[in-house]
Amino acid sequence: MIHQKRKGSLIYEILIVILLSLLVGTILYPKSVWETVEQETDLCRENMKKVQNAEILYLQLHVSQKFDSSIVNVIEYLKNDSAWVADTTMYALRDSFFVSTIKDYLTTYEEVTDSTAADSALKLILSRSDTLSNPETVDALIEKSLELLHLCPSIGKPYHIGSVDTSIIKVLKVYCPLDSTNIDSLNERFTFSFLGGGKIGNHGYIDNGETSWKEKKK
Repeated sequence: MIHQKRKGSLIYEILIVILLSLLVGTILYPKSVWETVEQETDLCRENMKKVQNAEILYLQLHVSQKFDSSIVNVIEYLKNDSAWVADTTMYALRDSFFVSTIKDYLTTYEEVTDSTAADSALKLILSRSDTLSNPETVDALIEKSLELLHLCPSIGKPYHIGSVDTSIIKVLKVYCPLDSTNIDSLNERFTFSFLGGGKIGNHGYIDNGETSWKEKKK
């Protein structure tokens, strides 16, 4: 009789543990999903700002002065073209762009490994951040920080870039590539939408420096 009671009590205890685990899971998993959606939205919008800034820098010195829809080409131009060295002001602007991009990359994606470097951009970063004690070389950091800059983090597709170019003004437009097909596909995932309560939408656009979203207070 005592043995049967102990066996019954053990089964109840196991069931209670399982139910509690499920309860905790129904709270923590949706929280994780919502946080991921928010992080990807914020990152996508920051990327779009940097894409716009990269295009503006590109247009400042590119010989043809024509907008380029391939941000990959723009970034390669920013990294490697000798024209930057000839213009001190533009060189400083490019340096500042790299500082911002690298810093955001380090705080967003991963911790840096042990190594050292001496560069104006790196020194600026070190002077403004408490998070870098053993940074990688600046060239390596630039490569990593710019690698995913042109892609929406939710789907890994490049941003749509447009331009209105008149004799008076150039207007740049940057759009998140999430369309209705992508959104429906992402939102139809069982674990994401049903279990996690997640919902993804287009992250917005920037039109002539104006964002389609309301900026968060910092």
